Amino acid sequence: MILPWIEGHPPVPWNFNVAKRRLENTICNLTGSMLRVEYKDLLEDWLRTGVIEEVPMMQRDEGHYLPHRPVVKENSTTKLRPVFGASAQEQGRPSLNQCLEKGTNLMEIIPAILLRFRLHQVSHSIYQDTILQVRLGKENRHFLRSCGSMLRVT
Repeated sequence: MILPWIEGHPPVPWNFNVAKRRLENTICNLTGSMLRVEYKDLLEDWLRTGVIEEVPMMQRDEGHYLPHRPVVKENSTTKLRPVFGASAQEQGRPSLNQCLEKGTNLMEIIPAILLRFRLHQVSHSIYQDTILQVRLGKENRHFLRSCGSMLRVT
């Protein structure tokens, strides 16, 4: 997959400090909660299965970082999942979203797709596995980093 860059977009800034600050707030909010352990385990599972990869130490001072936080939906098949904030920005600097083309809003057609899907006798829930198998080209990976290793601290 290639990111759909806006032609002539401003340079995407290095924003490690914004992502780190948001992660520190997330850790603080989750301290003493089982959610912190579950969130850490989820990210470590993604690392183990190759969904995410660790950035070598010598490359951490470059690229763009996506802040993330856990979202919990008790009555969902995926109770806990990370949400990444591509709209996060420092004052006077562009966010990743501001540098990427906007696509069609597909949310409007989901009800019609779901209705057609339910007409069949056999169905499978493949959303999570499908999304996690999307591979990003190496030339764009340094724009989608996150600070996750801080969750390993107990």
